[in-house]
Amino acid sequence: MYPDPSVCQVGEDFYLANSSFEYSPGVPIWHSRDLVSWRQIGNALTRDEQFPAGRSPSSRGIYAPTLRHHGGRFWLITTNIDDPRGGHQIYQAGDPAGPWSAPMCLTELDGIDPDLAWDDEGTCLVTYCSWSETEIGIRQVAVDLEQGVLLEQPRWIWHGTGLAHSEGPHLYRRGEWWYLVIAEGGTDRGHVVSVARSRSPRGPFEGAAHNPVFTHRSTAHPVQNVGHADLVERPDGTWAAVYLGTRPRGRSPRFHVNGRETFLADVTWVDDWPRFEPASGHVPTGQRDFEDDFSAPGLDPRWVSPGQRPDRFVHSAPEGVGVGHALSETGEPSGLFTRVGGDQWEADFVVDPGEGAFFSELTRASRDQVTGRSVLREPVWGRRTAANGAGVSFLPVLGHQDETRAAYDGVVDLYASMFANGLETHPFARNMIGTFAELVRGTGNLRVADVGCGPGHVTAMLHDLGLDAFGLDLSPAMVDHARRAHPALQFDEARMEALPVEDGALGGVLSHYSMIHTPPGELPALLAEQVRVLAPGGLLLVSFFGTEGPEPVRFDHKVTPAYSWPAEQFAELLAGAGLVTFARLLHDPASERGFLDTHLLARRP
Repeated sequence: MYPDPSVCQVGEDFYLANSSFEYSPGVPIWHSRDLVSWRQIGNALTRDEQFPAGRSPSSRGIYAPTLRHHGGRFWLITTNIDDPRGGHQIYQAGDPAGPWSAPMCLTELDGIDPDLAWDDEGTCLVTYCSWSETEIGIRQVAVDLEQGVLLEQPRWIWHGTGLAHSEGPHLYRRGEWWYLVIAEGGTDRGHVVSVARSRSPRGPFEGAAHNPVFTHRSTAHPVQNVGHADLVERPDGTWAAVYLGTRPRGRSPRFHVNGRETFLADVTWVDDWPRFEPASGHVPTGQRDFEDDFSAPGLDPRWVSPGQRPDRFVHSAPEGVGVGHALSETGEPSGLFTRVGGDQWEADFVVDPGEGAFFSELTRASRDQVTGRSVLREPVWGRRTAANGAGVSFLPVLGHQDETRAAYDGVVDLYASMFANGLETHPFARNMIGTFAELVRGTGNLRVADVGCGPGHVTAMLHDLGLDAFGLDLSPAMVDHARRAHPALQFDEARMEALPVEDGALGGVLSHYSMIHTPPGELPALLAEQVRVLAPGGLLLVSFFGTEGPEPVRFDHKVTPAYSWPAEQFAELLAGAGLVTFARLLHDPASERGFLDTHLLARRP
């Protein structure tokens, strides 16, 4: 519920900020005197010019802020990944409770997870996770905070230890050393904290020999997925770190009710390197109870909404608060929410529905409902009766395909740069596709659909292999990019359960990691549709993330939640759809998640 923590210290006081994603107001700001008991004092992003509510789908919006104090003012930098201008946004305030300034936008920068630090001359350094066509790592650039301009070209300063997804950088000075702390390994079970140091804030940085300096991977610790740490010095000279983690429950792949939370660890220094100290004995719990009689002139800062600014549909009433009809800019229903602060909790409420209607429900209609996804985005149906007898119906707003489409619309440029050279760095996939193309040519029917074509690089590869290939994708932005990148080829928008192709028209269908976001129960329908468009003797090549476990595993993919599959179980699904699997390739890419790149080649009899 409160991930990606960033903390700063001012005198005897500590202040902390978290990611807020699609919720408004954005970026909760907290205060503490002991790093244990925290009180929310406000939200940084309360106005449309700071964060336009209702324009971000679930799990997008505001990512990974950094909160710092410098020159008598508080500074906040973050990334709104749905801002069409791109880049990062810097805000400032005299009081951390607000109000915060309008954003200073660094639109020239890419990536996520920006950090703020100042060198000995007072120059502000922005350090961030960056992508290029050939590199993913940590970049840095000097910024003029008066003019809002870059003072130089961004430069690479560290690519981490070799684990995937170097991100979440924070830069600090301690003594004669500058320390760069980053997260690596992805935000699932492989999440770690790594550190490097240099005599200069600009590098070169040398990684610690004992990296990662903090992780719970491959342990039975009740807190997992730990990473994204931010260090802070206490007034007494000791150090601590806040970091994110989850508390999984249930059987594999397990779930976590509260999503990613903020945790605390002590930090000691050995040979001028930070050492994270595991908690021992009883750790006191901060105040988490929340009671609100709505008697204050404004809403408590813990009330948020995913589709609209609360102040647009909540108004003061003689005996509390009135909640009006809440619709987002896109016409979706919204509501007033507060995040749950503990792993065990209960809620009581008193409501006079008046002439309207009211319902309150915690539902577990699916496992996804309790794994941290937005309530409004779940496929839950229901009806409740309010105290005055009025009925309230509620319907799903977004299914997983809608979320997937919105998510991939937002990463077009990233995917296009990642695959600018096609599959040159993926020899196993490239050769499996070559085998598929050769076999399709042997059928005499060269018409092939690249289902889930993304930016079109694989469609172009199929064309170069002598096939009459066309691309289909759920994402309008991906299709638009593919058309511009490959104007000689055909690309169309389509949903996988309703392909715009006649029965038996194709010699082949390629599904290259295109069904990884599909919940297991919906896969048979998609496979049946692909079989429908295949001619007798036609071929299907499906690629996906594999697992050696007995069941599919849901995991936190960088774009939107995905599933890995046991190869044998997926082959059984293909058989159930009427296909005969005759070749399979499982390749271990040394992924930090432990997945196998899996390719199954099947034929329609």
